[in-house]
Amino acid sequence: MTKNNFFISAIRLCTTVLIVVFLSTMNTACHTHQLTTRHLKEGEYLLKKNKVVLEGGKDVDKADLSLYIRQKPNTSWLFGTWKIGLQWKNLWYKEGKGKERAAVILDSAAVVRSAKQMKIYLQNLGYYNATIDTTIRRTRILGVKKWETKKAIVEYHVKTGSAYFIDSTAVYISDSSLLKLYRSTQQYSHVKTGKQLKIAQLQQERERLAKLYQNHGYFDFTENFIHFDVDTNGGDYKTTLITKLKPPNNEDRKHIKYFIRDIYIQTDFDAYDDSTAVQDTILFKNKVYFVSKGKSRFKPSPLYRSIFLKTGEEYELAAYNATYKQLLNLQMFSLLDVDFEKVDVAKGGTTQNLDVYIRMTPAKKMAISVEGMATFREGFGGNGQIAFSSKNPFKGSEILEFSIAGGVENLKSNTSDDRILGANVGPRLSIQFPSFLFFPKLNGSLAKTAFPKSKVSASYNYQKRLDFTRYLSNLYLKYEWNEGKYKKHELNVLDFSFSYLAKSSTILSNLSSLQPSEKFRFEDNISAGIRYRFTFNNQHNSAVKHPVYLIANGSLIGASSWLTKALGVEKRDQNDAINVFGIRYSNYLKVDVDFRYYYHFNKKHLLVFRSFSGAGLPLDQYGVIPYEQLYFAGGANSVRGWQQRTLGPGIYFDEANFYDRLGEVKIEGNLEYRFPITSIIKGGLFVDAGNVWTLKNEQISANFDEKLFFKQLAISPGLGVRLDFDFFLFRIDMAIPVKKPHISGWSTDSELNPNWNFGIGYPF
Repeated sequence: MTKNNFFISAIRLCTTVLIVVFLSTMNTACHTHQLTTRHLKEGEYLLKKNKVVLEGGKDVDKADLSLYIRQKPNTSWLFGTWKIGLQWKNLWYKEGKGKERAAVILDSAAVVRSAKQMKIYLQNLGYYNATIDTTIRRTRILGVKKWETKKAIVEYHVKTGSAYFIDSTAVYISDSSLLKLYRSTQQYSHVKTGKQLKIAQLQQERERLAKLYQNHGYFDFTENFIHFDVDTNGGDYKTTLITKLKPPNNEDRKHIKYFIRDIYIQTDFDAYDDSTAVQDTILFKNKVYFVSKGKSRFKPSPLYRSIFLKTGEEYELAAYNATYKQLLNLQMFSLLDVDFEKVDVAKGGTTQNLDVYIRMTPAKKMAISVEGMATFREGFGGNGQIAFSSKNPFKGSEILEFSIAGGVENLKSNTSDDRILGANVGPRLSIQFPSFLFFPKLNGSLAKTAFPKSKVSASYNYQKRLDFTRYLSNLYLKYEWNEGKYKKHELNVLDFSFSYLAKSSTILSNLSSLQPSEKFRFEDNISAGIRYRFTFNNQHNSAVKHPVYLIANGSLIGASSWLTKALGVEKRDQNDAINVFGIRYSNYLKVDVDFRYYYHFNKKHLLVFRSFSGAGLPLDQYGVIPYEQLYFAGGANSVRGWQQRTLGPGIYFDEANFYDRLGEVKIEGNLEYRFPITSIIKGGLFVDAGNVWTLKNEQISANFDEKLFFKQLAISPGLGVRLDFDFFLFRIDMAIPVKKPHISGWSTDSELNPNWNFGIGYPF
């Protein structure tokens, strides 16, 4: 049986089973006089549906109003028409067994409470004259009144009316220092004339002012000191908003500014040890003391760089938050507590001092982790990794990691029925530092939320494929730092790689038959240069309804060729390519951008758009991009109608191609709609499009053409089922290649073979 016939037979079998189950359920329902309402008593009605009818309020979302409805109907399938779960439970329910009925029975009191909650929500949006009328309507068979069922629909008729707007503002702050701070930042206020009067904006203003004063020394200041008076006597839905600051309940009725006096840092704190004896106290600098019960395992300098609270300066909430986050970011401590103690109380004074106590419990020094995953591409296989990590090995808050990763895969030749067990395995050693190596002045000049890191990594990898055996090694020095909450920068200032092909590789005997550009990909090569990555991600901000995720990469490899020339080891071959010690030296520029946009219809229904575009440009004549740096398409996270590395390049197609189909240019787009089926099972409908192209291939049909590339895109729609356990998501996607680049027009029925993809987590 062919693969296509197998899938057709499987689909027919599933369809038959579903029809039998459906007819059986309907037959049972007829014999039990409507199975969904089987156990309802006299005067009880099944809540079939809630409906919100909205009039006015263009900025009001029905979905947001629906969140305040207290009763939700039983889960339905087939676009809300079939409550199969309720029917199944009612079929086996027996009264008197101590179990509650599964049906959601209409509660008129809950309807009243829901309407009240909706009205409060609308008032918080500025609609103080909103009205909500509720109607409970029993459903009828074929619309005939005599045939009313025991099911009910609740309709909420919402009329928002006109919203109130802020016509003028005023401020009343008796403390001149606090008033001056307010005036200096008034342009950032969330309450401005002409804006709609919304409670959320007033709360944002309270939070802004509280942070403002806490960042200028007012340690005891909270949001409770801020309140607003709203005057609506002006009419025409216009209000006057007055911002007021209440005085504290201390003797002088004045807000006090605090300054940092001393800072005490303890790195061996034990919450379960009652002993408070300190055996070692070191004055590091600027009234910063390191205390411990014995000799500390940590050098003071990295910890001191993580402390943004400064002695002699006023208390600052932002400095406290940055200190807490940076100390956690070190990953050295399992418990962290930053506490403040008031000192030097001066009666009648307006300033006071704080001592800071930072207590930390060291985390476990060593850890071992094991990971594993099954894969399927040309055959089944698996990948795994065992990693060992050591924290603070040199007492400078470093993280040392050593890992060995590898995998096997059952590979089939494109030219014969031969199969081999492909493999890859190799060790990696890295060490991470909590600062910029070799650039100490930059650590202090960066923002408090930058959290700079340096990482030195060396790796070696052995790859066994059908036609070659390759050895790869890599060494790099990377700097990482954050910019604000959502931006991250990564810069590899030294990125050195060496690729060596075993002389026993069968592909070497076929090099003469390959095009020059393909031939160079299987030669030994050296690459050295710089790489940069920028990441923007605001998905974790709940206030952003439609988040964005962006990754931009840039590589300039071979820029250090002037050094090889200065050392006298550079030579040029007949293709004007750089050679170092007889090995080809890569010289290229590579840039790509991965953009994702998440459009939320509501909390459960989501539309995701992703686009990827990238290109690698050789910088020497007849040059090429190294094999491992080329782009490929297809697979579980790409164009899912094709297996990984089997799409393209361009419209060129060679069925006897015995090496991966790669290119210097890649363009891809994905559109996916995600929706819930049950609380655990999620569904997905998607369309993928994309391809890869070469730049200087002798096969013209494989090369990128800016006028024709959009006609050469592969297209594959599909559907998927995902098992979502919150901490783990298993995904099965089925896609059909409806448009193949090498075939003119759309695929015929015989070419619509589905491709199955298995993955962990969402594809993007």
